[in-house]
Formats: sequence, C-alpha cells, structure tokens
Amino acid sequence: MRLVIPYRHDMNRGLELRYAIRSMVKHFKPLSGVCIIGDKPTWYCGEHIQAGDNTERKEFNIVSKILLSPYEDFLLTNDDIFALKDFDETLPNYYNGLLKDAVCYGKYNLRRNNVMSIYPDGLFYDIHTPMIINLTKYKEANNVNWVQYEYLQKSLYGNFIGGGELLPDCKLRSAGPIPKGPFFSTNERSAKLINLQLLYPKISEYETTIN
Repeated sequence: MRLVIPYRHDMNRGLELRYAIRSMVKHFKPLSGVCIIGDKPTWYCGEHIQAGDNTERKEFNIVSKILLSPYEDFLLTNDDIFALKDFDETLPNYYNGLLKDAVCYGKYNLRRNNVMSIYPDGLFYDIHTPMIINLTKYKEANNVNWVQYEYLQKSLYGNFIGGGELLPDCKLRSAGPIPKGPFFSTNERSAKLINLQLLYPKISEYETTIN
C-alpha cells in the first residue's frame, strides 16, 4: 500500500518530512512506496506529483492534492506525523472525542463548525495520526461546498465512514519526552529540539545524499 503525503515547502527544508517517511518505512508493514503530492524537497527521490497551493485556504489545498492520488487505497499522513509502533492496513480511524468538544481556535474553529453543520453529533478525526483512505469514498465524503466554505477533511471522511477508535492527540510543541505511542507529531520548532535522528537513524530509499 502506498503512502501519500500532501506537502508544502517549509523553513526547515523538509526536516519533519524526512523523518516522518523514515518512521512509516520502519513501522508500516504493507508499505509499497511513497508518493508526495505538492512541493518536492531536493533530497527526496520517490514518486512525486507536482501540485501548487492555489489559495490561502489550507484545508482546500490539502484536499485538492489528495484528490490527485493515483491510488484507490492508500495510507494518508502528513509531514509532521511519526509512528512509534508497527501497524498495518487494519489501522482504525482514530478520533479524539466529539466535534462539539474539540478545542479549536480561529479558522480551525470555523472549519470544525462547518463539519458540524453536516454531522451535528460527529466525531473529531483531525488528530495527528495517519488514516487509511479509499479514494472513491474520500471524494464522496468531500462532496460538500468547498467553493464557499472550509472544512476539516479528515473529520469529513471519518464521519462519512463512521466508527473508529478513541485516541488522545499527541502534538509536541517543545522538547518534551517522546510518548509511548502509537503516533506523535511535532511543529517546526519542536522538530529541531527532539532527536529524530536517534529515533529513526536508518536512511530510507526515498532520500538522496543531497540536503
């Protein structure tokens, strides 16, 4: 199964992306390849589909890239999500409680509210974990008014599919201890403070020696 990552260049030149890929290579057992949709770091040598960000609408840009996937079934993840335990295609759709109880601010809150207009009693799936995607069902789940509104695309898909497993979100915003798993996430600051090289020292086949 392919790993698909929608990606946009960041100030750390893909530091998180490099180790996110290494973590999935290490822990996702059915992995058959990596496909980045969006920008391409200089060190990356795997499959790539060029796609720009046409607007300042973050979620719309992400959805637009995911819909370019050439694969019907794939593992969707982001450049800042890291695996700590082995998993396979039976990965559940993780959520962290109800949409109405999710702590969101600014534009994120508006996106959450727009999902709630469709799923008033829905679950909050937009946590920092990978997700198994079926492209046909993803298109159906995202058949909403993206022209006028922003949504949380993972919560649209998760609520469309239904079910899943409760899991606390784990976003490290400082150099705190690495959690016990199964997944954690960083930001551009914490990624430089945490020793990702120690966690994932093995260079993947999707990297060149070019930095």
